[in-house]
Amino acid sequence: MENWPQAATVINRLKQLDTPSAKAIAAGLEAQTLAGQQRGEELNALLENLADDSDVARGAQNAIFRNKLQSEGPEAALAYVDGLLAETPDDPTLRFVRAGTLIILDRKDEGVAIYRKLLEEQPKSDRVWLTLYRVELATGTPESAKAILDEALQAAPESPTLLLAKAEQQQRDGDIEGAIATYEALYVKNTSSAIVANNLASLL
Repeated sequence: MENWPQAATVINRLKQLDTPSAKAIAAGLEAQTLAGQQRGEELNALLENLADDSDVARGAQNAIFRNKLQSEGPEAALAYVDGLLAETPDDPTLRFVRAGTLIILDRKDEGVAIYRKLLEEQPKSDRVWLTLYRVELATGTPESAKAILDEALQAAPESPTLLLAKAEQQQRDGDIEGAIATYEALYVKNTSSAIVANNLASLL
């Protein structure tokens, strides 16, 4: 993003809406703009002003992280996250982001260790389980990935997210009957899911 005048116009319009979601988007866009223009002092001032509104501040932090990741690379993004964690070391969202950044940097063991620690604290977190499964699917073996998915479903057997991953895994393995059964169980619980309905229909 380098059209700074247009960005400023959008930010002002969002602020005028004066809704929580608009404020969060405006803060994120403003933070990304300041970071992109390397206006560090103004960026710090913005974050300080947002300190009392955690949702808006998190949106700004996310924007800065994405900007650093895209424009400066994962090392810079990791340094930024580490700076935030120095102030709030137990923040689960920041730790989750740090783990993902370590994975990008090919520091898989360190990233996985963080995911595992998060799961000790939140054993039913399907977001962490699914991420860990996908990391293993991409960097490990099919067998080790399936072992993680089985472990995840033992911890959170009713999770629609994990059951969907199971059905997709069954499809890849050629277990069509098993995939149909899993999709049918999912569809009964969530008839509004277009993904589940479409995947199920494709197998029937």
